[in-house]
Amino acid sequence: MKNTFSFTTPLTCLLIAFFSFTAMSQNEIDSIGNKQGEWILSNKNFTLKATFKDNKTVGPMRFYENEKLVLEATEGPDKTYTWKLYTNEGNKEGIAKNNEEGLFRYFDLQSNEIDSTTLIKLNSIGEILPTYNGGINQFHIYIAQNIDSLNIKNEKFKVNFVINQNGKVTDVKIASSTNPNLNDRIIHFFENSPRWNPGFQRFRFVKVKMSIPLNLQ
Repeated sequence: MKNTFSFTTPLTCLLIAFFSFTAMSQNEIDSIGNKQGEWILSNKNFTLKATFKDNKTVGPMRFYENEKLVLEATEGPDKTYTWKLYTNEGNKEGIAKNNEEGLFRYFDLQSNEIDSTTLIKLNSIGEILPTYNGGINQFHIYIAQNIDSLNIKNEKFKVNFVINQNGKVTDVKIASSTNPNLNDRIIHFFENSPRWNPGFQRFRFVKVKMSIPLNLQ
């Protein structure tokens, strides 16, 4: 009988403020690691659409909520951005940039800091966690198919890893294991998984920490 396994808790994710850009067809990365062409990233509430050429955005990044445009952001020099937020109460515009301490800040067009309500809205729209093509269930299937080749049962692992700015699985570590002899094999399966769609935060692709528990039965 083939092994089965289950995820007992949801994916745990933590966005890291670490950035750098990377996607001819949708969400594509070329042979030297540059994002090219049309990119679409989504979470439960928002969808980002942007076009890239050699890791640089071409025109504005557009964010949609239920197919309605809610935010546009255009990259400028030195990682600064101009943005326009569309709300039922009216539209707001401003700029976003890093300050001297390297913290990302939003301002209005007069360089005044924006109000907290607008800040919360901008942050919630612009944050998208990594997704696996076909959904997380497809990643479960990928791992299950590989683990099945080991013909093991009644083992538990907790795997920590990072999805980098290009969607590659990196920094795989076994946080806990009932069979340390299998740790290297589990790490190998994760490191060789197909590319994910990367995380996105504050107009930039970011590294994202993730954690998955595996129960082999």
